[in-house]
Amino acid sequence: TAFLETPYVYSRIRDVARDSLACHTMKAVSGCLEVFLSRHESGEITIVGCKDRFSQPTSGGWADLMLNFVFNDDPTHHIAEVQIMHRELLLVRSQMGAHKEYAGFRA
Repeated sequence: TAFLETPYVYSRIRDVARDSLACHTMKAVSGCLEVFLSRHESGEITIVGCKDRFSQPTSGGWADLMLNFVFNDDPTHHIAEVQIMHRELLLVRSQMGAHKEYAGFRA
């Protein structure tokens, strides 16, 4: 098909599988990061990217920790993404219209 023949650069795709973890405390955010780092150190996963938006929130005020990683036993090396966020920020985004406003801003 024409789509498959188009010369796209698929190597830049960073989130074939994506999910989020909403934590009740910043200590829990830190704990989640420790689990991912431990699995990286054990060789189960390889972390290939990280954005610390707690230290530098987006211009829209969003803050989280985003990790890109691969499972080392995945022969295709699909890159997964997980966003680790504080639950209160998620509530603002989902229940107070911030996500709709952000989507409009990005469009």
